Amino acid sequence: MKQAYFSLVILIACCGIFSACTKQNTNPIPQPTMHAKVNADSFMAPVVVTYTSTSQLTDTSETLYIKGIGPYGTGDEIILSITNYKNKTGVFSIVHGDATATYIHDNNVHSVAVEGVVAISRINTNTLTGYFNFSTADGISVSYGSFLIDTP
Repeated sequence: MKQAYFSLVILIACCGIFSACTKQNTNPIPQPTMHAKVNADSFMAPVVVTYTSTSQLTDTSETLYIKGIGPYGTGDEIILSITNYKNKTGVFSIVHGDATATYIHDNNVHSVAVEGVVAISRINTNTLTGYFNFSTADGISVSYGSFLIDTP
């Protein structure tokens, strides 16, 4: 009986010791972010959504979409896309059709970029970072844009 009791005490002690051990995540995934300057105002997206889409029309190319949703109630959004996305770094031109950008504001007004770039500057196992700037046909300038997203 003493041996069974002693075994039970050892088992409980071992469970307590091993359950107290936690593995530290040495490479935590940061929260996705998007920041930019829109004319003279700061844009900060508390929500950033990323997804890819495959087109059967153009040689099964993949398009990367990055959507930064502004603070609740503002209706502001910045939507970026890179066409023919290959999971590589690079600078993608809006003029040449390698990328697109749209700034949505003021009750769903879509200001579409006519010039600028979207760039991917770094790809890690879990994250992708980049920058962007563009001008729209209706005179809006989006500059100093940056994003950090989960790798799609």
